[in-house]
Amino acid sequence: MICSILNDVIGPVMMGPSSSHTAGPCRIGNLARALLDEEILEAEIVFDKRGSFAATYHGQGSDYGFIGGLLGMTPDDEKLAQSLAVADEKGMRYNFVVGDLEDVHPNAALLNLRGRKKEISILARSLGGSMIEIVSLNGRPLHITGEVNTLVIVYRGQGFPSKVLPHFSNIRQQNFPADDGGVLQIEITETPEQELIELFSADDDCLLCSYVPADLVVQRHPNALPPFIDGVGALRYAQETGHSLWRLA
Repeated sequence: MICSILNDVIGPVMMGPSSSHTAGPCRIGNLARALLDEEILEAEIVFDKRGSFAATYHGQGSDYGFIGGLLGMTPDDEKLAQSLAVADEKGMRYNFVVGDLEDVHPNAALLNLRGRKKEISILARSLGGSMIEIVSLNGRPLHITGEVNTLVIVYRGQGFPSKVLPHFSNIRQQNFPADDGGVLQIEITETPEQELIELFSADDDCLLCSYVPADLVVQRHPNALPPFIDGVGALRYAQETGHSLWRLA
């Protein structure tokens, strides 16, 4: 499935107050946490001074949304609004900065995270209705939405993808190459074996290997195509298949 009324229309079960400014940041934090794949010791979250987060991140609960996600809380967690206090208790340092981001999306945020051994920088966007996307990792292109299980590998050189891809079948993969390496994004249906992640991570050309599990109610299949993309297409599909409109939802 590539889209679902439960994911894309009805929206999330959440504590609120905002799906785009609270639930979305919480999901971004969760995906960022999975990418770092270790305890977060320090987090700097940067908002563009021209964007919506800069003026509303405290009043709309974006601050505790981001931090709650980084702590592993979900948008429906009853303790989400107390996440800043929880972070303080755990000794996680965090700060929010209003500055200049090159991203033009009004709900963009840059997350600079430091763990015990690793540091990453993630550019993400909250798209509305809790839908989000991560568009870069350490300055390299990426596209993660949390709709499907994803293995993310940052590598150097040019040959590393050929070592990885033979281990998988029935996948959708995107490779974002550069002169000095790139990012390999593999969408999969099941959780990868830990031994496989350790195998990739042990390679000298692997700079980061992280598994990001899907976090939406309905998980998208990596190779699924939508049966329709608009109302006209939905009516045509209903006539061709004999399905009622409520079933198409």
